[in-house]
Amino acid sequence: MRRRRGFTLLEVMVATVIIAVGFTAVWRASGLAADALELTRSKTLAMWAAKNRMAEYRMMEAWPELGEAKGAASAGSEMFAVRETITKTKSAHFRKIIIEVTRRDGDSYILAKLTGYVINERALQEKQTQ
Repeated sequence: MRRRRGFTLLEVMVATVIIAVGFTAVWRASGLAADALELTRSKTLAMWAAKNRMAEYRMMEAWPELGEAKGAASAGSEMFAVRETITKTKSAHFRKIIIEVTRRDGDSYILAKLTGYVINERALQEKQTQ
């Protein structure tokens, strides 16, 4: 009877395939995690840009005009495209502002959407003093 030493070629090939499949799965999962992290970062910065823009509206002395406007905003190291829609509300002293933030490269995917309201304090004060 002869003693076998080591592994057969078939056993080595099967083990190599199993290890290769495992490494491929780990590599793919790490790539997906990196993509998700980048998207989360972009969404966070986009929301900061939207909140900054809403804060600017709330600090303005002038009453915002009705309509839609497009522009740009930055947060962190990223630049974004911004679309703002200003509409009337039931109260004449308030305006509704919808701010949508997308990437500047023309991508239509909305990274952040913020809805807020501003008050026309000057008109409200004039009404109260009458």
